[in-house]
Amino acid sequence: VLHRLGRTAEAAPHLRFASRELPKEPGVQYHLAAVEAALGNTAEAKAALRRALEQHGSFPERAAAMKLS
Repeated sequence: VLHRLGRTAEAAPHLRFASRELPKEPGVQYHLAAVEAALGNTAEAKAALRRALEQHGSFPERAAAMKLS
């Protein structure tokens, strides 16, 4: 939500924490990838996107994640 409101830098630590706590939650990883990319952290964004796509099953953002990979 913070990222969509233009508060990307504020969203980053929350998503990084969520990513550590929920490493197999693809939606969290996808949103972290979006935030890291917006902040210019390309390597971190790619890693989070890879973690999202490694999870089996669908998640709402899977199609968008696949376009970015």
